[in-house]
Order: sequence, then C-alpha cells, then structure tokens
Amino acid sequence: SNLVRFYKNGLERYDIASRHIDLHMDGVECNSKLEDNQGGIWRGTLFEISCLKAGETKTFNGTLKLNPQVTPYSRLAIQAEILLEELKHDTNNLNGENLSARKVMPVQRRQLEVSSEPTYVPSTDTHVVLVSCATTTKEQFNAWSDLLSNRLGLNIEYYSVSIYGSLDPDFKPLNGDISLAQAFKGKLVVVLDDMFNPLDNSVSKMEPSRMLPNGSQSQTSGYDQSTFWLLSGSSDDAVKQALASHFTAPPNDIINFASLSAFKKAMKEQLEEERQAGRVSDVSICESAIRVKYQKGNRMSWTNDPQKRIERKADAIKSFLENMDPLRQYVIEPREELFKDEDGTSYQLIVVRRGYCRTANTTNVLQRAIPPKQDDGNALLAVVKSLPLDTMLLVFANAVSAEDELLLDVTMDIFVQHLIWEVSNALDGRLSIRNAEDLDGVFPTLQATIRSSELKQIAAGAGNDGRKALSEL
Repeated sequence: SNLVRFYKNGLERYDIASRHIDLHMDGVECNSKLEDNQGGIWRGTLFEISCLKAGETKTFNGTLKLNPQVTPYSRLAIQAEILLEELKHDTNNLNGENLSARKVMPVQRRQLEVSSEPTYVPSTDTHVVLVSCATTTKEQFNAWSDLLSNRLGLNIEYYSVSIYGSLDPDFKPLNGDISLAQAFKGKLVVVLDDMFNPLDNSVSKMEPSRMLPNGSQSQTSGYDQSTFWLLSGSSDDAVKQALASHFTAPPNDIINFASLSAFKKAMKEQLEEERQAGRVSDVSICESAIRVKYQKGNRMSWTNDPQKRIERKADAIKSFLENMDPLRQYVIEPREELFKDEDGTSYQLIVVRRGYCRTANTTNVLQRAIPPKQDDGNALLAVVKSLPLDTMLLVFANAVSAEDELLLDVTMDIFVQHLIWEVSNALDGRLSIRNAEDLDGVFPTLQATIRSSELKQIAAGAGNDGRKALSEL
C-alpha cells in the first residue's frame, strides 16, 4: 500500500509554534501530531491509501489556519510525503502494535512554506505605507516598523504585494471603492524591494517596485503628487525602471511647429508665464515636432550637408533649452526621414521630448538592504528626506517632545536641504516672488512651516528646549 503523511518541519528558521497552528487534512485533525516523533520514520499524521490503478489519483484537501497572535513574517513549513511499502510485509494495519515492523521508503517529498503577512487596512490617519513581499524577513519588517513607529512617531499601514499582487494606482485591493492612488495620497510609501516570486507564469522573480506600471515619479506614475516613495534595497535595474519612465511613457500631448523660430517663441511665452506666476505648474510629458526645411546643398562642403545642417539645428535647440529651462529634462532627436507637404515642399523633423522636471521629484533610494536600527543615521536621513513636508515637521515635533538630539539634527539637516533645493529651483527657473502668496509655490517648505499646527504648539509651550530647537529651525 501507499502511505501519505503530514507534519511540521522542525528546522529553526520556521518559528511558528505548533500551538498556533490548526491543520486539518481530509477532515482529520493533524494538530496533535505536528511534532510527533520528529526525525522518525513514522512521524506526523499518516493516511493509508490502497493501491492505485494506472492513471488513478488521490487528492488530499485541507485547511491551515494560524492564530491571530502570530506576528508578521513568522514562518512555518508543512511537510507532505509519499511512502511506498514493500509488497511483502507484516499484515498488521497502520494502527497495529507492530507498526515499526512495516518496511516503507519515502519516494516523494513536498514542502509547503507559509509566511504570515499583514492584511492591508488603509486609514486617513496613517503617515507611512510599508510595502513588503513574501521574502521579507521578520528582522527587516520589525526593524522598519520600529524605526518608523517608535523612533519617528509615525502611524504605519502594511501592504504586501504577495497577497494583493499589484501596485497599479487604479487597483482596488479591498474590492471596494478606494484605489491605491487614493489610499496612498499624502503618504510616504517605503518599498522593501526584495526579490520574490509573484506567482505569475510569465515572470519567475521580480522586485515589488517593478509592479509599478509607470514608475514611481508623480509625472508618470498615476499616483497623486502628494505620494512620495522610498525604495530600499533595490537593484540597479529596478531603480532604472522606477525612475526612467519619463523616457518610455507616452506623451500627454504632441505639438507641431512650422519652424524653429515658432517653437522658440512658444517656449519663451510659456516659460515667461510660468515665471510671472512664481511656480512650475506644467509638469506633463510632451513632445514637439519642429519642421526644418530641407535644402539640398553641395555635399563637397559639410556645411551644406542636409544631415549635418539638421544636427546643428538640434544642437542649437539643446543650447536654447538648457539656458531657458534648466528645471526640465529634454531629449532632442533629429530625424533623417524626408517628408513633403501638400505643395511639395520637402522638410525634416526635429522631435523634442520634454520629460523629467526636477521640482516634481517624488522618489528617493536607499540601496542598502540591511535592516535599519533606531540609531541608523543613514536610514533616518533617507526616511526624513522622503517624507511629505507636513509629516517631516510632525517628526521634528516628535523629536522635540522625545528630546531626541539625533533626530532633531536629522530633521534640521533635511529642512535646510529642502530650502536650498527650493532656492536653487527659484533662481534657475527665474521664478518671481511678488508677495507672500507666491511663497507657497516657490518655497513650499517655508509655507508648510508657517502653517504647521505642531510647530505652533511648540512655540506656545513652556519648554525652553523646544522653543530653542524651533528657533534653530
């Protein structure tokens, strides 16, 4: 006959205690024998199967439940094994006294590894979303939770791509009305970017960040511009995919220009309007197709070579844009093809693609995969730098309350970095500041500080240390 047995793998890395496991197979309770006779040939719960005919199968159905007390990313492994018995053996049945006399041999082993992962519960009171997957370790998960919650004083919600299988902004994980784009609005999303098996036949392994269909930058991602991202432990390829969507995303608009002068005039008018408004308002991806009249010259002179001529014009556009609009990234591509309009005039095209805008950056990368400790300065800097401004100021207030000198230094450093970056953008973009209302667009860090209720509470408090820290800020 054939025997099938089920038991719990006893290796130390599987840390869920048997008392927290409820396993039933074919209606038979297996809990009492999960650790029965560990290491012995007759371990676990055994099922005897009569000889099967050719092509015949036997299916075992079961349920596995874990106690709610099991902490996230604890693991267990249920072992299922098939044993064949010699044709000549003692005729005692499986429950007989001479069980050990039966001669059997394991012929197939299957291991079901189970990881406990948290359910996603979105909340408007949450500051951070911690994105994990099946290969996230308990050490990683606990370290990040400890840093974000206990050290920074932030509220966390947990999202596992292994459970929900998507980071598409339109995906609704709870079969309700709220999409990820809505749920993640105004939050920092920390992605623990470990390789995992997404249970997709077309992909063997991938990082969670690769499940973002259009990268993580707000210009292309489909997420709200108030959603910020920190990728932790990402490979170089994953980082490139997350950040390079400006080169691959379809343009929001394609504009045709009859000449190079028409393109320059339109750009000057648009940028002048933006400067007078005091803020960078248009961060869309767009393309401009500029017609260049084709003139066939004497190829004995390189200056008359049509291809050389269009390349020189492309270089002129590059210099013009670098000078006029240093806040944005452009790709200029002269095309070799010849076109003809209705009157038979030949022309070539220069395609200008406007992509990344540095005022719209929403992603930072911490390439170390080491689980952070509470006093890990690099991890603290990466997290605080990635936070939305209001949340960063909340962390500063929490650091004042906790008298956390390291965290105060970190938040002040990041505050200064934000201000320097905004001043640099204002100068390079030549943004006008006519009154206090313009400050919100040019210096959002300054305006967030003025509006912060947490900082007002510190200013009104009786603590000298708090007021001193606020004064330094």
